[in-house]
Amino acid sequence: MTLTVHVKTGKSIERVALLPDGSLEVSTSKRPHDNEANRAVASLLSEALGLPKRAVTILKGQKSHKKLVMLDGVPKEALSRLLKEP
Repeated sequence: MTLTVHVKTGKSIERVALLPDGSLEVSTSKRPHDNEANRAVASLLSEALGLPKRAVTILKGQKSHKKLVMLDGVPKEALSRLLKEP
């Protein structure tokens, strides 16, 4: 499954939120320097969705706040449920 991710860097709280349009918003404390923010986005998504890190791939937007991300092994209908589980 692929989805759009909106990234906010330099934030004090790291979180993943499902937006009303079906995209995700990821806030990270990392800055877009030496690919740190992209690694943090992949790590936060894998943790929030209970996926291995290798299942999260940034397809487009490596240098943008708007990214296209591929999640291996997640059906679209399961996304909301996964984000709400503790």
